[in-house]
Amino acid sequence: MIKQIKVQTMRGLAVWADGEVVLPFSAKINKPWQLFCLLVANQGKGVPAARIIGALWPDETLADPANALKNAVYSLRRAFPAGRAEDSPVLFEQGSYRCNPAIEFVVDVDEFSKACLLAENATGTKKVPLLEKAVALYTGDYLPQMENENWVMIHALHYKGTYTNNMKTLLALLFEAGEYHEVIAVATNGSRLDPLEETYYLYLFRGMHALDMQRVIVPAYQKLASMFSEQMGASLPQEIQEIYRRASLEANQSEHDIELIRRELEEDAVDKQSPRGPLYCTYDVFKYLYQMMIRMAPRNRDTILVLLLSVHPKTLPEAKQPEQEEQELAAGMALIKKEILAGLVRKSDIMARYSKSQYIFMLVSSKAAGVEVVTQRLHKKMDAMLDKLDLEMVFTTTELDLFKD
Repeated sequence: MIKQIKVQTMRGLAVWADGEVVLPFSAKINKPWQLFCLLVANQGKGVPAARIIGALWPDETLADPANALKNAVYSLRRAFPAGRAEDSPVLFEQGSYRCNPAIEFVVDVDEFSKACLLAENATGTKKVPLLEKAVALYTGDYLPQMENENWVMIHALHYKGTYTNNMKTLLALLFEAGEYHEVIAVATNGSRLDPLEETYYLYLFRGMHALDMQRVIVPAYQKLASMFSEQMGASLPQEIQEIYRRASLEANQSEHDIELIRRELEEDAVDKQSPRGPLYCTYDVFKYLYQMMIRMAPRNRDTILVLLLSVHPKTLPEAKQPEQEEQELAAGMALIKKEILAGLVRKSDIMARYSKSQYIFMLVSSKAAGVEVVTQRLHKKMDAMLDKLDLEMVFTTTELDLFKD
């Protein structure tokens, strides 16, 4: 009989039984393994067959759902070392499936949750070491291969939220203790796992400022400001802007600026944007290109259409925690950008992040009806994906009359 099953869920799924690999990290997650993940997430409780069917086949009409579930269970059991039926990792009891309680399941998110609870209850000098241990156990998003499944989204938001809250507490304690080098290291690690969380950059710049790292602050700010504008359509927090302003006065600004320009030009030359999708740029660049296009369009007899794509929650805001709403919006905006840059909009068009929940497009066409084709294509591709995040797209557009006398 299997004594222990170890499960990794962060950054991807991998499974070991008594030290032997059962599912490698790079393996495809099929229905039997989706079932396994659902049962592991509900350890100690039976999951009714009807609920499993609804989770594994949410948008499918099955001729025989009960038989499809039995086949998934059978395939899952076969993936583990053979033994008696009662020794299987998956048991069926009173209409529900559950993990076998006789087997020890060691799951990374469970270890993370236990460490966070210990850190939360700790006081005095014990708190910082326990927080450091807890956040080190969070290595990435929960089951990213299944990120569009509703039940996975709920768990993923919970674990990321727990990690973020503990990181905020840890950074505040380290900064208060004057451990500025440690603040920079912790904030840098946090920004790698969650690049759009402002708190990490705030403490990163606070730490650099406390250590008089002016020559590092200036180029770091330029790069970060560009990223925030592009990814979120937002400015950096006022405190970071003030730290940059002070650093600029002390650093050799001219030398830094020309070096920064050189690096930016090199980065543009090796841009990894898909050649199939539109040109993606910051809103400042978008405005410059807009001015250029309205000068060129009359000569070419082109029609320029400005299209604004807004993303709204389908559920009333008060029905959700603000953090959950923000994370769902960020996931939806990232998904839209990914699909559009893959070729949903023509490469002759231009796209920018306008705000936290909006993208703006400049469509150049010989026909005014072109915008309708674009919006229909986007709805067809994106609506079902966004629905799983409880989001919807709304489009507004205007045509520029460039041929008036």
